[in-house]
Amino acid sequence: MLFVTAEPLMDKMGPLVMGVFLLGGLGLAALYARLHRRVHTHAPGSGPQPRSAAWASSEEIRSGHCPPDHGPGHDRDVEPVEYEDAPPPPPAEVPRDGRRRMPYELRDSYPGRPTS
Repeated sequence: MLFVTAEPLMDKMGPLVMGVFLLGGLGLAALYARLHRRVHTHAPGSGPQPRSAAWASSEEIRSGHCPPDHGPGHDRDVEPVEYEDAPPPPPAEVPRDGRRRMPYELRDSYPGRPTS
């Protein structure tokens, strides 16, 4: 007659129970970290925030008068950004004779070897 014992079942239940507890613990740790981060983050200050080049303030919209110097690029507190239209010029130490140079032929590119 075939008898079923509880030992094979218990051998398989141990890792399952440990996995459930491990995943539950990781879930609780993630929940705690998220709540802890939410509580300890600071709200932005209640003072006036920079306009960041807004088209018009709320007072200007209500009054119907908007000065012509408002809009992107007309921020009073920030210096205008200058952009370069052309690529930078090539360095002067690279001759422009049409021949490709190897790295060791350039100045200060290979330690211990003088350039010729």
